[in-house]
Amino acid sequence: MAAAALAYIRTETIPENNTGNEPDDDDDFFDTDVDTDTSTTSCSSIFTETLDYSYRNLSSIPEELLNSDEKRVKIRSLQLNSNSLLTLPAEMFERFLLLTTLEISNNQIVQFPREICLLKNLKNLFVKNNCLDDLSLPKEMEQLQQLEIVNFGGNRLKQYPYQLFQLTNLKEVYLGSNQIAFLPNLFDSLSKVEVLYLGGNQIPSIPDTIGLMKNLIVLNLSGNRLKTLPSTISHLTRLKSLSLHNNQFSTLPPDIIRLDLQELSLRNNPLIVR
Repeated sequence: MAAAALAYIRTETIPENNTGNEPDDDDDFFDTDVDTDTSTTSCSSIFTETLDYSYRNLSSIPEELLNSDEKRVKIRSLQLNSNSLLTLPAEMFERFLLLTTLEISNNQIVQFPREICLLKNLKNLFVKNNCLDDLSLPKEMEQLQQLEIVNFGGNRLKQYPYQLFQLTNLKEVYLGSNQIAFLPNLFDSLSKVEVLYLGGNQIPSIPDTIGLMKNLIVLNLSGNRLKTLPSTISHLTRLKSLSLHNNQFSTLPPDIIRLDLQELSLRNNPLIVR
């Protein structure tokens, strides 16, 4: 059977109704790739299976996602972005236990489904621009030990989710545009994180343990209430991009001159040159 025909059978991608939106700079795309060389690869492994129900104006989950189906059990990526979803039914996640990517951004979800925490293979979780607050995030999130990328930007969080400090394989964390006003001194547990976005919050200070994030490459602290940075910021020897614009710095933080930065943003601060 031709590879094109196999792709039609094996892939259940629902086309988007709207593809004109440009991604934000913290978005990742996951493509459906087809390997046309079938000489050494079995039919069961040559396709990355994706279900895409984005941009469909859904107010509830389609019935076909709730029905048992052997093919859907093998789905690796489920995309439900940019709909009008308020909730996600618990039974849905029992059908997708092999998911590695879940995208439910740009909805109106108010409660993080506890059943998502059953997805032991999940590596990428995008829940940007919903209505989640601190109490809506279950303790069971700590079980998602394979998570590498998490995006809770644009929600109603008032503190850094403590569950994320237990996820030691995280590499990218996006928590921008929330209402976070306090950061606990626990960043030593996030030593693998390379990208940390905390812009657009209400953070007045950064804890000393930020200096223990040895692999940090990109740090965005813009749009907060910062006046100083801890001296331990100079320990971030891999840091290349530091965003401090739209804060309350009156002087240049002295310790950043020790960093080997490629990008430094300080605009819209009341800086006094001395």
